[in-house]
Formats: sequence, C-alpha cells, structure tokens
Amino acid sequence: MDETIDERPRAPKPNGLWTLVCVLAGVCAGMVIFSLRLAALISYWHSVAFLVPTLALLGLLLANTRLRKLFLFGCLSLVVLWCGVCFSPLTMKLSQGILRSDVVEPADAIFVFSSGLQSDGDLTAMAMARLLHGLELLGQGKAPRIIFSEVESPRGVYSDIARKFISEFGIKGEVFDVGRVNNTRDEARLVSALCRSKGWKRVLAVTSPTHSLRASAALENEGLQVIASPSTEVEFDLESLDMPEDRMRALGSILHERLGIFVYRMRGWLH
Repeated sequence: MDETIDERPRAPKPNGLWTLVCVLAGVCAGMVIFSLRLAALISYWHSVAFLVPTLALLGLLLANTRLRKLFLFGCLSLVVLWCGVCFSPLTMKLSQGILRSDVVEPADAIFVFSSGLQSDGDLTAMAMARLLHGLELLGQGKAPRIIFSEVESPRGVYSDIARKFISEFGIKGEVFDVGRVNNTRDEARLVSALCRSKGWKRVLAVTSPTHSLRASAALENEGLQVIASPSTEVEFDLESLDMPEDRMRALGSILHERLGIFVYRMRGWLH
C-alpha cells in the first residue's frame, strides 16, 4: 500500500536556546530604538521604552516559527546601526546640509517655532533655548515684535510664558500668537498669513539648529524673506559630535529632518 508523504514545510521544533536568543535580541532591538531615538522618524516624541519588553515578547512568540530568521536579521541590523552611529562619523555626515544660520539683520518680526511643554506646563530644554534666543533678539532690537505658535499641550501656553519673561526682563516688544499647529507647514502658513495682514515682509526664524533649514525654507515658500537664527542646541554637541552619547542623541533629530525635507520637497512645500 502506497504511503502519502507530507511535503508541506513544518515549523521549527521548540528549542529553548532559540527562545532565549530571540528574547535577548528583542531586548537589544528595543534598547537600540530607544537610545537612538528612531521614533523621531515618524514624529513620535514620547518615550518608547515600552518597546523593550514588547520586542522581547515578540521574540518569544517568533522563536519557534519560520519568522525567526527575519526577526533576528532585523534585530542584528539595528545593532549594526547602533555600532555605526557610536563609532563612526555617520551622524556627522548625515547632519551636513540640513543646518542654516544667516547673518542677523533687522527684521519686521521674530518667529519662534513651537516646541513641546512638559506635562506640568514647564518649558522643556528645547523650548527654553528657542524662547531665550527669541527674547535675546527682541531685547537687542532686531525686531519690534515676536510671534509664537502653539503645540497641543495639556497645560501651559508658550506665548503666555513668553509674556511673563518679557515682563520680568523688562523687554519692549509686541507678542503675537498664531494659535495651535500640528507641523512646520502649519506654522509657515499661519505666520505668513499674519505677516501679510500686517504688511510685514522680513522675519527672523528661531528654531533648533537641525530644524533650521526646513523651517526657514517653509517660510520662504510662503513668500516671506527669512533670516535664519537658530538657538543653541541643548541636547547634544552638534558642532563636534565627538562623543558616542551625542551621536546617539542627535541621530533621531537628524533623520527626522532628512525625511522631513524629502517629504516637503515632494509635496511642493519647499523651494
């Protein structure tokens, strides 16, 4: 009697060693994504520490399936990326061409690009750096007024904090707020609309260094004359990037801007 041979591929048999390897690989992958701030690529600015146990659990589930090799390849690729970022000039090379800083000249207004606030309404380090540089320009008389935009925040309003600083520092100047925004494109459109209604043409653009090129170009795309004056980078030493820690902290912001410039150009939002 003929016997039928089942030639269908079978899943790997359960193996404790592969389970351990896949779980550890998932932990490493989660830590790489967390430390390199890769979530910035999709404009996710919240903590991604949850990915460490999540990817460990995924490794556990895939350890004894045919997807094991694909999972391990992805984890290994992330580890290789981490090594390249920490021990090579990769991050510095990626940062070239996305920074813009112009000679500061008098303008009709200063625009400080929005930045997130802490959950209690206090300024983050980035928001503080942008605000202080904007107020510095205002105090120097580079423009008679300063403009702010707002990101969604459960507490606190950027322009209200600015007014408090202006009052306490004794700085003279008008404060304008264009309201809530979701992205740089929104900011450019709202600020240009305000400037057109007031007859203002030249704007000093204040934002973080890695955001300076895209932010300035977005304003120019709306017909404004822009002078880029980025604030101090407070999260990493952008000028040298000679420490692995700085390279890791910088990568997410740099990749975010690289992708943002590409998307904005494809959509016609940049010259």
